[in-house]
Order: sequence, then structure tokens, then C-alpha cells
Amino acid sequence: MSAAAVIGWTAVHVRNAAGGRHQAVSSPEASAEASQAPSPEASGPEDSFIEFSPDILTGDDGNRVEVRTNLPDGTVYELIDVSYGPKFGSPVGHGFTCCDEIRHGMIVIPVGEGSCNNLVGAVGDSAGFEFTIVVRPVFDNLMMSGPMGASPRPPPAQPDSVLAVLGEHFERLTGDQVVVADDGTRRLEASARFRYPQPECGGDPLPLFGGDPDCPPQREQLQGDHLESVMTDVMGPLSQARMCEFWAINLPPEVEAAHPWPEFAAEWRDWYLHPPKDFSDAESNSGWTLEPFTWHVTDRQGDRYFIDVTHHDVPVISLEIDRLPDYCPDCADNVVPFWGVMAWTLR
Repeated sequence: MSAAAVIGWTAVHVRNAAGGRHQAVSSPEASAEASQAPSPEASGPEDSFIEFSPDILTGDDGNRVEVRTNLPDGTVYELIDVSYGPKFGSPVGHGFTCCDEIRHGMIVIPVGEGSCNNLVGAVGDSAGFEFTIVVRPVFDNLMMSGPMGASPRPPPAQPDSVLAVLGEHFERLTGDQVVVADDGTRRLEASARFRYPQPECGGDPLPLFGGDPDCPPQREQLQGDHLESVMTDVMGPLSQARMCEFWAINLPPEVEAAHPWPEFAAEWRDWYLHPPKDFSDAESNSGWTLEPFTWHVTDRQGDRYFIDVTHHDVPVISLEIDRLPDYCPDCADNVVPFWGVMAWTLR
């Protein structure tokens, strides 16, 4: 188990027609909100529960959060996840899945890399993330599409075996975390906030750099129908410091040979870190044509384009990119053209 601290967890109690009781586990890190949840003793001997593990769990298959419950097997739930920037209340990502089933009293939720995939300058700054589990009789908040011209499919619903325990309209649910909508429909919600294992990304400010200890060349080579599509595959790695990918795919073989990976990696890592670069305000689109982190053609000589990568209108990298019409002489005419980064100047 990692030392990552949970910011808050919520135990949600529901009435179980079959009876039975589970003693909820308390946590010293529980937030004030979570501490207001009714205790099993106060809720009565027939209460059931949804309970998040107080910490992120770590294993050979990665990080995870476990949720224990004695809701009936087969109960369908939706999962909402929100990732935060430096402060809670400033979400930077949302996710939603439905409709997995509870099995053997357990829900296992994989935990991703978090801010390790952020842009350079925003790595390791996450305040954490939040999971919310919602259980409804019918998931009529979802739009279910079907084949063109067919009637919409009915929304997912709980199986009869679950409704036999919880009630057709969840009328047997009790507790402060049961939500009753204005139209009288009832649902159950449980939320918990966690911090990623510390230090985030192993303390590496460039966790996607790659190539440690080696960056093997790839058979793939940079391709694009036009310069704008090529720059999509150039700017993306630069914005996240994915430099093994940049070296192995964007440089043609002869340029790789002239700039072996160890020397290339040392040059670029030093540039990213001294002084530390921060592209966290970049606004990506197809082609990376939006300010403040973008690119401009400064000159062209035949198949060679001279490009400045700019941040807030200040050139930070100069690139020379060639169209490579002779890279694959035996390729068919419909093969997407090949390109290569031939030279660079780091400013």
C-alpha cells in the first residue's frame, strides 16, 4: 500500500431487505464531509454500505482504488472521475463510465498516471483526483443510440434480482448520502478524493522523456500530407518532452546516426531543465496553430522548411524540416509523404 493520503472518503448506507450488517472502517484522514456520514451503529443493523479504501493500493498491475460493498451482486453502477490541477475545485479532466456490475462485494478502479501526462511545466502539480460512484434504478441520464432509423434503445437498468433487494424505485435506501431528486427518483452516490502516490511521477519533471537507458530506432518515419499535419506530430512530443519518440520517429536514419541518442537526450534534457521550461498554458488543436505555444515558417528552400517554435511570440526552438520524396522510392503513389527533422537550434 502506498503512502498516498486520501483527502476524504464517504461510506454510504442503504437498507438491505435481506438484513445483515457491516462495520465500516474509519480513517484518520477522512475529511470533514466524510466524517458527517452516519455511522453503522446510528444507521441500524440492516444498513448496507459503499466504502472506498482509505489509500491508493499499489501492485504489480499498477495503482488502484478498491471499493467494498454489500450491495447485491449484479448491481449496476456508473463511475465519474475528475482530475484536478494544483488546487481542488480546478478540474482539468473528466471521465465517465457505465455500466459495470458489482461482483463479490467489490469494485476495483484502476488509477492512471495523473499529471505525469501533463504538458511540460505542469507535471507533478496535481492536487489529486476524485471518484464518484452512482447507483440508480434506471440510468435514464444516458442516451442510448441504435442503428440509423431505429427507435432509441431503453436506458440501462438494474436487474430484477437487485430491485428485489433495494426496491423497484430504491425505496429501501436510507442514509444521508441518498439523493432524492425533485421528481422523487432516488439514487445513491459515494465520493472520495485521493492524492497520487508521492512524489508524483517518481519526482521526474520529464516523465515521458523515454529512452532510459536506451532509445531503440523505429521503423516508423514521420509522415504527413502537408506541413500542418507534420507539425502535429512534431509539436505534441515537444510539448510533453516525449523525446525518445521524437528522436526515433521524426529524425531520418542518417540524422539519428549523426546525433546518437545519448548525446541527443543530454542536449534536450539540459535545455528543458535549465532554466525549467513551462508550456502548461499551451492550447493544442489540429496543427498546433493556436497561441501561445505554436510555430511559424520563417523560410523555405525547395523541400526544406525553416520553422520557429514560439512561446508567447518568443522563438524557443528553430527547426529545419525536409520533405523526403526519395525516402521510400518503391512506395506506391498513395503512400502518405515522408518527412524528417534535419536540424535544430535550442534557444
